[in-house]
Amino acid sequence: MTINRWENQWGESRSLTFNKYGIKEPINALSALFMGIYVLYDIYYTNINMNILLKFSIVINLFSSFIAHATYNQLAILFDGMSMTFPIIILAIYYNNYCIALLLFFFMLQRNSIDFVVGLLYILFISKDKIININNIICGSVLIIISTIGWLIDQNTNLTKIYWYVNLHSFWHIGCAYGLLMLIDNITWD
Repeated sequence: MTINRWENQWGESRSLTFNKYGIKEPINALSALFMGIYVLYDIYYTNINMNILLKFSIVINLFSSFIAHATYNQLAILFDGMSMTFPIIILAIYYNNYCIALLLFFFMLQRNSIDFVVGLLYILFISKDKIININNIICGSVLIIISTIGWLIDQNTNLTKIYWYVNLHSFWHIGCAYGLLMLIDNITWD
């Protein structure tokens, strides 16, 4: 994805906050940084190795997202998009589902969001018999869906140009990351 396309993709790039204080998208950048720090804090209190690995891959995504939104660095932009699928590929390999891992890797290289959607469906499919708390799974899934709808609205409308204080992409960083934490913590990965 080129910088010009990235610059016009998110609502904040069309809002009053764009390039404030030398930060390209300060609200998007800070929401990713905040959630990255929160997930690191959450890792500190996690004692299951698979959960730590999955959460750490979320941290990598959030920190690359922070750099991408703050600087429009081309490598960070690439890594931000691709690293969303890392936790799901890790699970596919863990469960010896190499075809799914390869398919997700192929989708990841195509740089579209289908990899993330297919990956979340895969997580729910493989974990249907391993759920600890179904209510938390439902809440986490709903939070991810609502956050993704906000992401789509932010990407496809001029809402944040009119209402600069409504930045749905930053809510997506927070809601999706927290929803993923809820999924990870409420499934046994044995």
